[in-house]
Amino acid sequence: MKQLVFIHGGEAFSDPADYEVHLQGQKVSLEQKEKKRWHHVPALQNALSNDWQVIRPDMPCDSNAKYNHWKIWFEKYTPFMQDDVVLVGHSLGAMFLARYLSENLFPFKIAKLFLMAGEFTRRADKVPGEEDGEFFYTHLNNFKQLDQVAQKLYLVHSKDDFVVPFENQKKFAEQLPSAQLITFTDKGHFLMEQFPEIIELIQSQ
Repeated sequence: MKQLVFIHGGEAFSDPADYEVHLQGQKVSLEQKEKKRWHHVPALQNALSNDWQVIRPDMPCDSNAKYNHWKIWFEKYTPFMQDDVVLVGHSLGAMFLARYLSENLFPFKIAKLFLMAGEFTRRADKVPGEEDGEFFYTHLNNFKQLDQVAQKLYLVHSKDDFVVPFENQKKFAEQLPSAQLITFTDKGHFLMEQFPEIIELIQSQ
């Protein structure tokens, strides 16, 4: 059976006071509707068929994420993984996989690695709560390891991304010469209900 591991996004803060500001700015509604996303397990499983096992860890405290906490939790899932696994990271999840795989030896062969809409460098214009905390890459020299960790590496971004500026794809690509650039013009931050283009890439040989 083929295997897909998906690491979702979140928010991260370096300063606890920024998190408090972020919470104060949040709006609450008692009529919250469940948002359907292509990357939720039922949608992925239906798109990929029973030939695939989908693992989508609920990463801890995703509204106030800490890299070391995510590392601990991710490593609890690695014993269940296998050779030729496909890893997909979205947004903060992409940043987590980029840092983790550049700093640690992964115990299995990775068939494909998708880094989707990850941020490469901090932005001076970010408001509190949007600076991604500890998830940036502390040792750029280790990107040589990341560039070689998967049989196929994809950098996926959309030009109309309203969360992570599109220019981050180019910044990643400068450090990862083996990566294939997958560029869209109308997919935003990849929060749609269906994403057949990515499903096709995941399933392709």
